Amino acid sequence: MDDRQDQTPGAGRAVRIALFVSLAINLIIVGIVLGARAGGHPMRPGMRQDAVFGPLTDGFSREERRALRERFEAASPGFRAERREVAADFRALAALLQAEAWDRAAAEAILARQGARMEIRMATGRAVLLEHLDELTPEARRALGAQIEHRMGGVLGQD
Repeated sequence: MDDRQDQTPGAGRAVRIALFVSLAINLIIVGIVLGARAGGHPMRPGMRQDAVFGPLTDGFSREERRALRERFEAASPGFRAERREVAADFRALAALLQAEAWDRAAAEAILARQGARMEIRMATGRAVLLEHLDELTPEARRALGAQIEHRMGGVLGQD
């Protein structure tokens, strides 16, 4: 019997969309960190350098961003090993997607692992960022806020 007969209409499309979104988010985060680590721009020109904290980290100097990256790496001692795990998950997902039979449970397990790693990275990134913001003088915080507002082009505060 075809496994697809058990799915509700549109469920296959929803799974593909979820896979794409998860993969895209993971690639963005890994690309940002690896690109910054290598000293190059991790994305093509014109794209946000930091898709997660965007205008906030854009307001930091190159030295501040480097210090934040170093803090993040210090707070994530297993990050290099984690990159190997991410690569292994992508290889497993690629094999799963190319297999004759679709194994939704295996895909869910891969996406759950990726999501858990991403949540940890996000929490670490937030903590590092908040530590840095705590250390700013009130004047520096106000200037950063004004710079964010300017970079957003008046979008902030609009409904």
